[in-house]
Amino acid sequence: HSHLVERPLDLVYKRGTIFQKVSSTDGLTIITENDWKCFCEEWGCSQEKGISAMIECPDSAHSNADSSKETSVCEEQLNSHDEANDRYDDKQLVIKTSPEVCEDCIGERASCELMRKLNYVDQDIHVVFIQGKEVPRSILEASETSSDPDRRSSKRSRKTNSGNAINLKVSGSTSVYQLKMMIWESLGVVKENQIIHKGHTKIDGESGTLADFNIFPGDTLWVRDSKIHEHRDIADEIAGDKMDVQSAEEGFRGTLLTADFSSQVV
Repeated sequence: HSHLVERPLDLVYKRGTIFQKVSSTDGLTIITENDWKCFCEEWGCSQEKGISAMIECPDSAHSNADSSKETSVCEEQLNSHDEANDRYDDKQLVIKTSPEVCEDCIGERASCELMRKLNYVDQDIHVVFIQGKEVPRSILEASETSSDPDRRSSKRSRKTNSGNAINLKVSGSTSVYQLKMMIWESLGVVKENQIIHKGHTKIDGESGTLADFNIFPGDTLWVRDSKIHEHRDIADEIAGDKMDVQSAEEGFRGTLLTADFSSQVV
């Protein structure tokens, strides 16, 4: 189709100037009509083959009489000042392009990119054990933003102002149960007492995976001890898991579903 598969960079009107938000990944850059004409003359291309953009200033939809005037002001002021329009300071501007942006294509690409990022193996995440009543703002902010997965960090438990912090090696397919067992082993908090969060989002259950909760490499989680259940040795939990596995194998003994079935195949 002829629709755009990328969005223009976001624009912000601040102190009489229109700024384009910088993106390190993608985004279509907007230039003035005069600059486009100059580029076409220099490159020998047709002006009609470009993508046109209409910039709508805030409140223009509520004032039809001034809409054309406000639009022309915005288009002419990509890199200039106009103190008369300071009432639009710190406002997000609306961009309408021709041809239009294909939201379905962008959504599908974003979904594929999300799946790619969540399909990781053996990467570090950070877990902070909160012992006080209040979660420090720095921990919440770190927990809500992804870190650099390539940054090397120590696996030791270290002291912070609010408690202990550890780094764990996990994958997108790591279950919440496995994560709780790792936290139990490192911080000594039994899995039933662990209240785990990423930012303000609580990580519930045990069967879900880290990918299910959008936990990426380099993310920071924080955990509290509810102290509801009595402390016990992690070895008891591991022994119980082994007993469950052995019981399951006993149930399939004498069938081809047992672990040692090669000798039964003739």
